[in-house]
Amino acid sequence: MGQSLERDLSPAQLLELVRLVRAYRRNDPDPDRLSLQDLLRVASQIRDPQVPIIVARSAASCGLLY
Repeated sequence: MGQSLERDLSPAQLLELVRLVRAYRRNDPDPDRLSLQDLLRVASQIRDPQVPIIVARSAASCGLLY
């Protein structure tokens, strides 16, 4: 999924996603584990409407969405 996100998101979009994921996980007891639901939640908070669509499409192409 990471390769797909790297390919389909602009560098600015990718940096914003990473920044928000880090902030989201900061107080988590297991910050190395990010669920797909967490990633989609964070992506939906980005003001750029393309980001959550690209994240969901990437997850679906990897068979992670049913």
